[in-house]
Amino acid sequence: AGFIELSGQGQKPNELIQYINDNIEKVGQETAEIMLEIFEKSQRSYKDTYMNILFEGDFQQSLIQVYGSEVLSEEINKISDGDLKDLLAELFDGGYKLISLEGSYYPFIDHGFFKRYYDFVSMEFKDYYEITASESDNIYSMDAGLVISWDEIAERLIDSEDYLINYPSESIRKVEISRLYMNYLSAYLYGQNNTPSRDYMTNRVLEEVVSSYREIVEKYQQTITGGIISDYLGLLEGTDYILTDDLFGEINQYFIRPIGEYGLDSYYMLEEQVKNLYYSSEFAANGYIKLSDGSYREKYDQESATELIINLADIISIGDLDGDGINDAAVILISDPGGSGTFYTLQVVINGYFFLYSAAEDFLGDRIRIEDIFIEDQKIYIDMVIHKEDDPLCCPSNEVSRAYLIEDNELIKLIVHTGLLETATGQYINIILDDGVVLEIMLDGYDLPSGITEGDEIYVEYYADYIAEQNILYLIDKT
Repeated sequence: AGFIELSGQGQKPNELIQYINDNIEKVGQETAEIMLEIFEKSQRSYKDTYMNILFEGDFQQSLIQVYGSEVLSEEINKISDGDLKDLLAELFDGGYKLISLEGSYYPFIDHGFFKRYYDFVSMEFKDYYEITASESDNIYSMDAGLVISWDEIAERLIDSEDYLINYPSESIRKVEISRLYMNYLSAYLYGQNNTPSRDYMTNRVLEEVVSSYREIVEKYQQTITGGIISDYLGLLEGTDYILTDDLFGEINQYFIRPIGEYGLDSYYMLEEQVKNLYYSSEFAANGYIKLSDGSYREKYDQESATELIINLADIISIGDLDGDGINDAAVILISDPGGSGTFYTLQVVINGYFFLYSAAEDFLGDRIRIEDIFIEDQKIYIDMVIHKEDDPLCCPSNEVSRAYLIEDNELIKLIVHTGLLETATGQYINIILDDGVVLEIMLDGYDLPSGITEGDEIYVEYYADYIAEQNILYLIDKT
């Protein structure tokens, strides 16, 4: 309880770990694991903050002059700048390491740091730290190229899959291991820009890669990974190991298997990621934000007490939006820029085989109320209460529904109406809406569904591609 209270006060990772060190011997395994899990969340939350600080002033230049590809904690005294030295000490005490990527230094969580707590945690935590420490100790990819062998990528794939098999319960550890697994699988199949799996001139898969594929199939045929590589090898043999355009299209199906087998697109697995994604925002100085555990704060300037606060709404919906068989997500961001308004925005999150990204957005309104959001038939539906013309801003009273499609990362708004079917002919239908207005929709080559007759209550949904004249909608096409 004391640790949870401390973590809620915004303490930095180096301060939280000091509390853990002082108290971990006094608690049982379950409590120790809870504290370490909260600590790691804090590390992830502060990672971007430290990265921004490292790019202030001439910190990067000072690091480049002193260090090589990695900054080691025992070499901290090489730095003469007192502020930078204090920052490095804070980073290392908080369980980070600094690694040079493309000529700049970035903070990474040092998962080897957690090995000192092995006496206090279960095998699930130990196995997690072993896998993640292998990555933080020797990152598989730098500067768009592989820095470990194909066989090592294969072994990391299998180790990650073993974890998913042995520990199926949903946790932030499963999210992280799943991310590593999918990254390794992509690198193993495609390679990297500077380390391709094929010869760029001939598109023939490299012999050393084929040899690694054969070995993993022989040793791990019973695994999902072994099965994927076995199927892929069979396809390659049919093209004399030339990676054709058709084969490129086939590769994507392989990412769907582990996602389905290990439940990597469940509500929990997606929720944990959307709470920590980048999103565009017209209110942020840079035009975008990165949530940290569902929240974002930004001061407009150091002197001002006013700040931008953006929170992820509690209502999150998951479902397949792009037809690839994998769940995507629809979320609501609530932005308070420090004035009188509270602005709601729909954000559509596409799941690119466990790489989630915000693809599109739509502004919903100021001080509205979201009743429900759900995904069905590859469409997003939102039930909400907005303002009537004479409603005070505090108290919207107009219940409405909206619907959306996502196509090529573009959000298409659908128009939704519910009412009584008054007239139906081959050329038009009249609908009496809830407020008594008669809506006339002109038809072109469209037949009403069977069983619908005049007098029925009907639901109408259509693209917003129309020309409106009074209450008549002239549809551009039969869709």
